[in-house]
Amino acid sequence: AELEAAATKGEPRALTHLGDMLVRGDGVPKDEARGLALLERAARQGQGGAAFRLGMLLTHGEGGAARDPARALAYFRAAAAAGEAEAFFNLGAAHANGTGVRRNYAEALGWLIVARERGVHAEAERQLREQIKAYPRWIETGERRAREIAAEFKDRAPADFLPPAAPL
Repeated sequence: AELEAAATKGEPRALTHLGDMLVRGDGVPKDEARGLALLERAARQGQGGAAFRLGMLLTHGEGGAARDPARALAYFRAAAAAGEAEAFFNLGAAHANGTGVRRNYAEALGWLIVARERGVHAEAERQLREQIKAYPRWIETGERRAREIAAEFKDRAPADFLPPAAPL
């Protein structure tokens, strides 16, 4: 009841938590449509956890969200802008695998470097460096890109990176 009341008042963390519970049917009757709407509302208020969750749901086409890996990247960028370390890894992995975006190992390395700097999946960066060691220019570009990524988020709100509102 307290969570519902806080979400009704528009409290972003409550929207995130209740939205996730509704999508999963965790302790409440499953209501994916409402859960997605609450997560979207929270993401637009700058909640990185909500943006990250929506990115995951869109990546896999789960929880009532249509599979849309390209759109998921925008949610991961918003989550990264909010400080969600795992979002940096997901962006790097997407670029390395060509999921929702054209494969680009240098771009992937940049995101994976930032993820490692934030304490997430250091092994992924090492593995990618090993994979592309024959292409020093890609490594140089990735290292430069890692420095640029932080500047992209400076003075911008997480919601600035979200795609236009549309049905999920």
